[in-house]
Amino acid sequence: MGDSRSDSLAAKLQRAGLLDEYFAWWLQERPAYAERKKWLEKVEMPNSNDAIHNLHRSPEAAMWRKAAAAKAQAAMDAGLPKNIDALIRKSLLDQRFNAVMGELSHKELMDQFILEGETEKLKLKRQELAVKKETLSLAREKFETETCKKFLLWFKDAKAREIADSGMSNADKIAALRAEYFKDVDALEASGGVKLPD
Repeated sequence: MGDSRSDSLAAKLQRAGLLDEYFAWWLQERPAYAERKKWLEKVEMPNSNDAIHNLHRSPEAAMWRKAAAAKAQAAMDAGLPKNIDALIRKSLLDQRFNAVMGELSHKELMDQFILEGETEKLKLKRQELAVKKETLSLAREKFETETCKKFLLWFKDAKAREIADSGMSNADKIAALRAEYFKDVDALEASGGVKLPD
Protein backbone atom coordinates (compact mmCIF):
# COMPACT_ATOMS: atom_id res chain seq x y z
CA MET A 1 0.00 0.00 0.00
CA GLY A 2 1.57 3.29 -1.09
CA ASP A 3 1.40 6.64 0.64
CA SER A 4 -0.97 9.45 -0.28
CA ARG A 5 0.11 12.31 -2.53
CA SER A 6 2.62 14.63 -0.92
CA ASP A 7 0.10 17.53 -0.89
CA SER A 8 -2.65 15.47 0.78
CA LEU A 9 -3.88 16.19 4.28
CA ALA A 10 -2.62 12.76 5.42
CA ALA A 11 0.89 13.52 4.14
CA LYS A 12 0.88 16.98 5.74
CA LEU A 13 -0.23 15.58 9.12
CA GLN A 14 2.38 12.84 8.89
CA ARG A 15 5.17 15.34 8.09
CA ALA A 16 4.06 17.48 11.05
CA GLY A 17 4.03 14.44 13.36
CA LEU A 18 0.31 14.93 14.02
CA LEU A 19 -1.23 11.93 12.27
CA ASP A 20 -1.34 9.69 15.37
CA GLU A 21 -2.54 12.58 17.53
CA TYR A 22 -5.35 13.40 15.08
CA PHE A 23 -6.59 9.80 14.83
CA ALA A 24 -6.32 9.19 18.58
CA TRP A 25 -8.40 12.35 19.14
CA TRP A 26 -10.87 11.27 16.46
CA LEU A 27 -11.25 7.80 17.99
CA GLN A 28 -11.81 9.16 21.49
CA GLU A 29 -14.04 12.16 20.67
CA ARG A 30 -15.93 10.98 17.55
CA PRO A 31 -16.19 14.62 16.39
CA ALA A 32 -18.38 15.91 13.58
CA TYR A 33 -16.72 17.28 10.46
CA ALA A 34 -17.08 20.88 11.71
CA GLU A 35 -15.12 19.99 14.88
CA ARG A 36 -12.45 18.22 12.81
CA LYS A 37 -12.07 21.34 10.70
CA LYS A 38 -11.61 23.39 13.89
CA TRP A 39 -8.98 20.93 15.15
CA LEU A 40 -7.11 21.21 11.85
CA GLU A 41 -7.35 25.01 11.92
CA LYS A 42 -5.85 24.95 15.44
CA VAL A 43 -2.80 23.12 14.09
CA GLU A 44 -2.74 25.51 11.11
CA MET A 45 -3.96 22.99 8.53
CA PRO A 46 -7.39 24.28 7.50
CA ASN A 47 -9.18 21.90 5.12
CA SER A 48 -12.47 20.98 3.50
CA ASN A 49 -14.86 18.14 4.32
CA ASP A 50 -13.67 16.37 1.17
CA ALA A 51 -10.04 16.54 2.29
CA ILE A 52 -11.01 15.16 5.72
CA HIS A 53 -13.03 12.42 4.06
CA ASN A 54 -10.01 11.53 1.89
CA LEU A 55 -7.78 11.55 4.98
CA HIS A 56 -9.93 8.84 6.57
CA ARG A 57 -9.73 6.76 3.36
CA SER A 58 -5.99 7.27 2.90
CA PRO A 59 -3.32 4.54 3.09
CA GLU A 60 -1.99 6.36 6.18
CA ALA A 61 -5.38 5.96 7.89
CA ALA A 62 -5.42 2.26 7.04
CA MET A 63 -1.92 1.92 8.49
CA TRP A 64 -3.02 3.79 11.63
CA ARG A 65 -6.01 1.46 12.03
CA LYS A 66 -3.73 -1.55 11.63
CA ALA A 67 -1.29 -0.11 14.21
CA ALA A 68 -4.15 0.65 16.64
CA ALA A 69 -5.43 -2.91 16.28
CA ALA A 70 -1.88 -4.26 16.83
CA LYS A 71 -1.57 -2.15 20.03
CA ALA A 72 -4.88 -3.52 21.31
CA GLN A 73 -3.68 -7.01 20.44
CA ALA A 74 -0.39 -6.45 22.32
CA ALA A 75 -2.25 -5.07 25.35
CA MET A 76 -4.44 -8.16 25.40
CA ASP A 77 -1.42 -10.44 25.00
CA ALA A 78 0.23 -8.82 28.03
CA GLY A 79 -2.87 -9.60 30.10
CA LEU A 80 -3.20 -13.24 29.08
CA PRO A 81 -1.80 -15.93 31.35
CA LYS A 82 1.68 -17.04 30.29
CA ASN A 83 0.81 -20.75 30.38
CA ILE A 84 -2.11 -20.52 27.93
CA ASP A 85 -2.00 -22.83 24.90
CA ALA A 86 -0.27 -21.19 21.90
CA LEU A 87 -3.18 -21.88 19.49
CA ILE A 88 -5.72 -20.44 21.94
CA ARG A 89 -3.47 -17.40 22.50
CA LYS A 90 -3.12 -16.86 18.74
CA SER A 91 -6.87 -17.29 18.22
CA LEU A 92 -7.73 -14.80 21.00
CA LEU A 93 -5.19 -12.27 19.75
CA ASP A 94 -6.38 -12.61 16.15
CA GLN A 95 -9.97 -12.10 17.31
CA ARG A 96 -8.93 -8.98 19.22
CA PHE A 97 -7.06 -7.61 16.19
CA ASN A 98 -10.04 -8.27 13.89
CA ALA A 99 -12.52 -6.85 16.39
CA VAL A 100 -10.58 -3.57 16.67
CA MET A 101 -10.11 -3.36 12.90
CA GLY A 102 -13.83 -4.01 12.44
CA GLU A 103 -14.79 -1.38 15.03
CA LEU A 104 -12.54 1.24 13.46
CA SER A 105 -13.84 0.37 9.98
CA HIS A 106 -17.42 0.63 11.27
CA LYS A 107 -16.67 4.07 12.70
CA GLU A 108 -15.23 5.11 9.35
CA LEU A 109 -18.38 3.85 7.63
CA MET A 110 -20.54 5.86 10.05
CA ASP A 111 -18.42 8.90 9.22
CA GLN A 112 -19.28 8.39 5.57
CA PHE A 113 -22.99 8.41 6.39
CA ILE A 114 -22.55 11.55 8.50
CA LEU A 115 -20.67 13.33 5.69
CA GLU A 116 -23.32 12.31 3.17
CA GLY A 117 -26.01 13.62 5.54
CA GLU A 118 -24.19 16.93 6.01
CA THR A 119 -23.66 17.20 2.24
CA GLU A 120 -27.36 16.51 1.63
CA LYS A 121 -28.33 19.19 4.18
CA LEU A 122 -26.03 21.66 2.45
CA LYS A 123 -27.62 20.83 -0.93
CA LEU A 124 -31.09 21.37 0.55
CA LYS A 125 -30.04 24.72 2.02
CA ARG A 126 -28.66 25.78 -1.36
CA GLN A 127 -31.91 24.73 -3.04
CA GLU A 128 -33.96 26.63 -0.44
CA LEU A 129 -31.80 29.70 -1.00
CA ALA A 130 -32.26 29.42 -4.77
CA VAL A 131 -36.05 29.14 -4.31
CA LYS A 132 -36.09 32.17 -1.99
CA LYS A 133 -33.99 34.14 -4.47
CA GLU A 134 -36.34 33.18 -7.33
CA THR A 135 -39.39 34.06 -5.20
CA LEU A 136 -37.88 37.44 -4.37
CA SER A 137 -37.07 38.02 -8.02
CA LEU A 138 -40.64 37.15 -9.05
CA ALA A 139 -42.08 39.36 -6.31
CA ARG A 140 -39.91 42.27 -7.45
CA GLU A 141 -40.90 41.72 -11.07
CA LYS A 142 -44.58 41.61 -10.07
CA PHE A 143 -44.21 44.79 -8.00
CA GLU A 144 -42.50 46.60 -10.88
CA THR A 145 -45.17 45.46 -13.35
CA GLU A 146 -48.04 46.44 -11.06
CA THR A 147 -46.42 49.83 -10.38
CA CYS A 148 -46.04 50.49 -14.10
CA LYS A 149 -49.66 49.44 -14.75
CA LYS A 150 -50.85 51.82 -12.04
CA PHE A 151 -48.68 54.58 -13.42
CA LEU A 152 -50.27 54.10 -16.85
CA LEU A 153 -53.76 54.15 -15.33
CA TRP A 154 -52.97 57.29 -13.34
CA PHE A 155 -51.41 58.91 -16.37
CA LYS A 156 -54.74 58.55 -18.21
CA ASP A 157 -56.43 60.36 -15.33
CA ALA A 158 -56.39 64.13 -15.97
CA LYS A 159 -56.34 65.05 -12.27
CA ALA A 160 -53.35 62.70 -11.59
CA ARG A 161 -51.49 64.12 -14.61
CA GLU A 162 -52.22 67.67 -13.44
CA ILE A 163 -50.77 66.89 -9.98
CA ALA A 164 -47.76 65.07 -11.47
CA ASP A 165 -47.00 67.96 -13.86
CA SER A 166 -47.37 70.62 -11.16
CA GLY A 167 -44.36 72.46 -9.74
CA MET A 168 -44.89 70.98 -6.26
CA SER A 169 -42.21 68.98 -4.47
CA ASN A 170 -42.43 65.20 -4.67
CA ALA A 171 -43.65 65.04 -1.07
CA ASP A 172 -46.44 67.51 -1.84
CA LYS A 173 -47.33 65.61 -5.04
CA ILE A 174 -47.59 62.36 -3.07
CA ALA A 175 -49.75 64.06 -0.44
CA ALA A 176 -51.99 65.58 -3.14
CA LEU A 177 -52.37 62.22 -4.96
CA ARG A 178 -53.18 60.51 -1.69
CA ALA A 179 -55.75 63.17 -0.81
CA GLU A 180 -57.37 62.81 -4.26
CA TYR A 181 -57.51 59.03 -4.47
CA PHE A 182 -58.17 58.22 -0.82
CA LYS A 183 -60.67 61.01 -0.06
CA ASP A 184 -63.50 58.47 0.34
CA VAL A 185 -61.44 56.55 2.93
CA ASP A 186 -60.63 59.80 4.74
CA ALA A 187 -64.30 60.78 4.71
CA LEU A 188 -65.29 57.39 6.09
CA GLU A 189 -62.74 57.71 8.87
CA ALA A 190 -63.92 61.23 9.65
CA SER A 191 -67.54 60.08 9.92
CA GLY A 192 -66.53 57.63 12.62
CA GLY A 193 -68.48 54.71 11.27
CA VAL A 194 -68.15 52.07 8.69
CA LYS A 195 -71.31 50.56 7.22
CA LEU A 196 -70.99 47.32 5.38
CA PRO A 197 -73.52 46.56 2.64
CA ASP A 198 -76.17 43.94 3.48
